[in-house]
Amino acid sequence: MHKPEGASPFPTMIIEWDPAQVGITAGDVYRQLLDGEPRIMSHATGDGYSFNVRPPSIRPGDQTLAGRRSAEVLRSAPKGIQKKTVAPASGDVAGRWDVEVQYTRGAARHKLFLITSGNRVEGSHIGRRLQGNITGTIEGDRVRLRSILPTEGTQLSYRFDGRLQGKTMEGEVSLGEYGKARWTARRS
Repeated sequence: MHKPEGASPFPTMIIEWDPAQVGITAGDVYRQLLDGEPRIMSHATGDGYSFNVRPPSIRPGDQTLAGRRSAEVLRSAPKGIQKKTVAPASGDVAGRWDVEVQYTRGAARHKLFLITSGNRVEGSHIGRRLQGNITGTIEGDRVRLRSILPTEGTQLSYRFDGRLQGKTMEGEVSLGEYGKARWTARRS
C-alpha cells in the first residue's frame, strides 16, 4: 500500500506475486478479469507479475467484488511458470537513444540511456519534464522495457514492447490508464 502523496488524494496498492508459485502473467490477469464475471478493468498488463490498483474509478462496494475476483484469478492459476530458454540478444542496445512517442494526437520526445548485462537492460528514461529508472530485457530482436516516472504524488508507467532493427528500435508503448502509443528510438 502507498499512502496518498502530492496532488493525488488517493492511496494506491500494488498486487504482486511470485511466478514460481502463481503461474500467470499480469497480461493474463488483465484478460481474465476483463472476460470474467463480474467484468473488471485493471491496470494489469504485460509479461510481469504485478500491477497497480488505483481507487478513483472504484465506487463504494466495488472494492470487495474486485478483490474477490482478483484473488480468484490468482488462486486458479497454474502452480508456477515453466522456465523458458532465452534467446541471446541479436544486437547491443546499450547507449543513448532518442525516442519519439507518437500519440493519437501529437508526439513527445524522450531519451533512454541504457546499459546491458546479457539479456538484461537497465538505465534511465528521461521524458519532457520527468525522469526515472528503466529496466527490461532483450531476447533476439525483441525489446521489452518498463519505466515509472514519478510526478506530483503519482506515477506514469511506460511499457515499451518493440523490435531492434540495426540502429533503431520501434513498437508499441502501453501507458497504463492513458492507453497505448507507437514509439521509435534512434541511437544517438
